[in-house]
Amino acid sequence: MLHPIYHNMAIESNDTPCLQQTVPLLAHLLAITQQLQHNNIIGWIPKCYNDSENLPGEMSDDLKDYIKSHAPQLNQIWVSCWQEKDNRTIIEYPWSRGLPADYYPFMNDDGYLSPLVAVRFTPPVNEFVYIRCRAWAKNVVYSKSLKEPSGYIRIQLYVEDLTNITTTEL
Repeated sequence: MLHPIYHNMAIESNDTPCLQQTVPLLAHLLAITQQLQHNNIIGWIPKCYNDSENLPGEMSDDLKDYIKSHAPQLNQIWVSCWQEKDNRTIIEYPWSRGLPADYYPFMNDDGYLSPLVAVRFTPPVNEFVYIRCRAWAKNVVYSKSLKEPSGYIRIQLYVEDLTNITTTEL
């Protein structure tokens, strides 16, 4: 299932000196931050990869390095995101790459706050971008299937550059 996050984001520009000063700001505005959370399954307890020396072979090297550098905080459901087709999208994790296992099991209690992982995407303009984000725990079943997905979310992004369109065309 595709999850469109942003579509037809308009960025207006002109040749004024003011724009030259705000170009870094515009680049920052193109970044899209998505918060990911795990489904709330009553009674489910994650079996975390909490041994930094025994991580799955298919786990990305950057996530393995992150886990090894955060050894005291290993009891987490780890998250990794990647581009399905390389297209210059920048993927960043502003705060953390894991959902703390302390929040589980979910028991449908009043006031429960589900843990989140923030992921920032900076995609190129005028291109469809497909990102896949996977949850990593020993008891999270991962299936690459698009028909019966499991253990991941697929995100579709499209940022349209409307700088050459006049206001009468909008």
